[in-house]
Amino acid sequence: MARTKSSKVKEQPVKKKKTKALEKNKELTRAEIKNFLRLPEGPESDERLDKMFAAFGEEFTAKERLFIIFYTCPTSIYCGKISKAGEAAGGSWHGYGSWAIQQPHVRKRINEILNENSLQQIEDIFREDIEFCREVLNCDRTSFKKDNVVELEDKNLSFEVIDDKKISELTSTQKKMVAGFDYDKNGKAHYSIETRASARQALANYYKLFSQKVTGADDKKSETVVTLEAIKDKAIAKVSIIQHNNEDAAKAGEFIETMNDVDEEA
Repeated sequence: MARTKSSKVKEQPVKKKKTKALEKNKELTRAEIKNFLRLPEGPESDERLDKMFAAFGEEFTAKERLFIIFYTCPTSIYCGKISKAGEAAGGSWHGYGSWAIQQPHVRKRINEILNENSLQQIEDIFREDIEFCREVLNCDRTSFKKDNVVELEDKNLSFEVIDDKKISELTSTQKKMVAGFDYDKNGKAHYSIETRASARQALANYYKLFSQKVTGADDKKSETVVTLEAIKDKAIAKVSIIQHNNEDAAKAGEFIETMNDVDEEA
């Protein structure tokens, strides 16, 4: 019986699916950078990108600039991701991001940008609260109430009363204006509405804050400090002024005297 040779089948190399990976040391195009930062096409995004690059000194390399931008920009797809931001910047090794962030000048710039972003977020909250205070001032207080008729059948009497609307009947804007709840002697809850007096007080605080920021840009004689209690309770927003001379001290005293709590409705 003839012995047949077993034919060996030559294994073909498996072709791996190519993934769109970043090449090491590759110089990114502006379109790729804007794509990583999720910036739309157009001249405005180009201006924004130019401002980002212009904020760096000569001590930064091109990769360090890209790494910092990718890591700190809120719209970046790699925001807060050290390794990914380092890879996107074209780092020549896997741990480039971890190495770059340890460099003193890189770490300092990152902290500065994060602080600027945090301050901007706080100012955005303040501005939202300013708009809310305007809504409180313009709010129709009767819109929270409804007419009702109470009938006493045993006494054959009926009379009209004004009741609170149900919470389910309030609009989303009205619900935002509910400051809290009070309870009557029967244990029934009644919601209280943000007062116009507290809204005016908050707006006065914000006016002082932002006007001081503008006027103090060129004249560094005084510094206004606003605590976050301005967000939680506008009626007792704490605004303090660091006085650097007698004139500022006098102005500060005049302002603080106007910040007494006003609880009654205007």
